[in-house]
Amino acid sequence: MRPRYLLRMKKVLLPIFCAAFAIFARGENVPDRVLPESEYPYWGGYKKTNFEDVKPAEWIAEDSVRDGWDWSLPPRVKPDPNSYVTLYRTGMNGMGKIAKIKPVNFPSIPVVGFWLNWKDIEKTEGVYDFQPLKDMIKAAAEKGYGSVIRIHTAATRFAPEWLFKYNVPVDENPEGKGDRMKPIDPAHPEFHKRYLKLVEAFGKSGIPQMDEVKGMFVGYSSYSNGDEGMGPVPEHENPDGFPHVRERIDAWAEAAKGVERKVFMGGWSDYGISKGFGIRRGFVEMYLYHVPDEKIGQKIDKDGYLYVDEENPVVKSGVRNGEENEEYEEHWASERGRYRFGKSTASFPYRYFSSNLRLLQMRTNDVIWNEFTINPEMFVWVGLELGKTAKTAPDAWCFLRESYLWKSNMRRDGKGAEDPNTGLKNFERWVYQRDSPGYETEPAVKIGHAIKMWMVRDDRRYDYVARTGAKIGFDVDGKFLRGRSRKIAVKISYFDFGRGKFALEYNSGGEVGRRVVECADSGKVRTATFFITADFLKNMKLKHDLEITGIDGYKPTISMLRVVKP
Repeated sequence: MRPRYLLRMKKVLLPIFCAAFAIFARGENVPDRVLPESEYPYWGGYKKTNFEDVKPAEWIAEDSVRDGWDWSLPPRVKPDPNSYVTLYRTGMNGMGKIAKIKPVNFPSIPVVGFWLNWKDIEKTEGVYDFQPLKDMIKAAAEKGYGSVIRIHTAATRFAPEWLFKYNVPVDENPEGKGDRMKPIDPAHPEFHKRYLKLVEAFGKSGIPQMDEVKGMFVGYSSYSNGDEGMGPVPEHENPDGFPHVRERIDAWAEAAKGVERKVFMGGWSDYGISKGFGIRRGFVEMYLYHVPDEKIGQKIDKDGYLYVDEENPVVKSGVRNGEENEEYEEHWASERGRYRFGKSTASFPYRYFSSNLRLLQMRTNDVIWNEFTINPEMFVWVGLELGKTAKTAPDAWCFLRESYLWKSNMRRDGKGAEDPNTGLKNFERWVYQRDSPGYETEPAVKIGHAIKMWMVRDDRRYDYVARTGAKIGFDVDGKFLRGRSRKIAVKISYFDFGRGKFALEYNSGGEVGRRVVECADSGKVRTATFFITADFLKNMKLKHDLEITGIDGYKPTISMLRVVKP
């Protein structure tokens, strides 16, 4: 008979897993999961770039108009000391891989992720060997890399052989819940007792307090990738009612005494948050997930705009707030990868673009990447944005977009969009666009999805990546910019459709400043940069801090607006 924990796991996790990852249950025949090929003309072709070849976008300190999006920042900008980019992963025998890693040539705090198995640390019960890990941490540091530690425990492929003499229950997975893991019940007394001893030994090793160690992942159990979640409940639910879960958290708090902020959880726990732990999710490649999610400050207003509750404890405290933006290898568009992201890599640059913007919108400060990038300049920009607040960020921005989610996403518990059939609007980071009388916009530039994302309505499986209107108003968060006579650079990424002109208008010295862009119908994405001195006070001549106005009836198509502190 299965333990009650495993039965509960099956009931609460399996439906979620199957809905999100149904593609794994199918092979070549996936017409209900993979959509017809779409076109992605504005993001270039799929090309992998190694990190040693990555360089920041060039900063040009003068007005200009250039093709494409512009990810440049002033050379003075440095990464936030509480932000990390995991570029490589390896296990206990990772010295060979570390030896091949090359230093990066762009500003960042790069990290090697060490994914370790319990059986390699405690081959004999009660005898712990952390020296190989210490040696690898030091070797990575010599290459300029920090380290993040993840110890896998709760599956047969991770646990030491001696553990099974205690008759710990194993889910042999006879019913097709996935063929990757055979979970062990973490709540079983014999497993739990020895897990706590392992964590205690890890703490006594001194590794958590090493300066080179930037983070430690704490998980529980899952069928997909081993130690995930934080308890025998779905990852968004609070498992603190289980005594063994609190005891696990207490053990990690003791092991990481004085550096609790290094610990991040694979699921939610109020108790863990109270200990100073952070959280890491792991599927931003589906860039519309966690909409909404009040636990991490993701909310929807009455008009369908996605926004961040800046008072949310995860956001406000600056604890580890992590994501994974990986799964861009070719096999994810092949039979081997069960066509998880379509039948070609054509959509991958667009997905990478959207996921990067979403993880910044979520106020992420820690990201796991592939061992390459497919948009080098944007990648560097993201790394410099991670962990920044409105006060410390080098820029603020608004990506004008719209998608269509199920009603249950758009309105929950009496909160969210007044009309749940409305679109989900914009990814924003301290620059806000809102429709109002005289400033109405319409979504523009439809981009089809490559797969059926589970949160998207069946009848509207596409995104809009711009908005068009005669006048579009933007307001800049007062924590980012406030007061009179602020020198800024404004970067407007627009679709060069039709022939006409539009103006950037702003308050300056009691008057309305104006810069003009002329469109030539090239069909390209272009970015206009203006260096201006603007006022950000109340009761100015314009309704909004920054306004884009069509000239002589022309309606511009705007995708993104960035405000940069030069």
